[in-house]
Amino acid sequence: MERRSEIRRGARVTAYLYGAGPRPVRCETGDLSAGGVFLHAPGLRAQPGDIMPLVFTLEFDRVVRTYRRWARVAHCREDGIGVQLYRQRPEEACSASRA
Repeated sequence: MERRSEIRRGARVTAYLYGAGPRPVRCETGDLSAGGVFLHAPGLRAQPGDIMPLVFTLEFDRVVRTYRRWARVAHCREDGIGVQLYRQRPEEACSASRA
């Protein structure tokens, strides 16, 4: 049974994950939807619940659009991580940083 609420596409897009080290981590995406994406990043050190900024670009003909989202790690595997995408930083991350 399918648990996802949004249609996933097998798009290959380059993304940059910030906060997983001193420099952004370049990842290839797969299984992309408006609400989440799988980031192919072997060896990435992340835990479920981690929240990090994510930047990716999409090119349509000769127009390139840059998207900035907040990513919450949903699950980790040896070959990468699955993340939920948010337009704004999730509220519980904001309140945790104030504590």
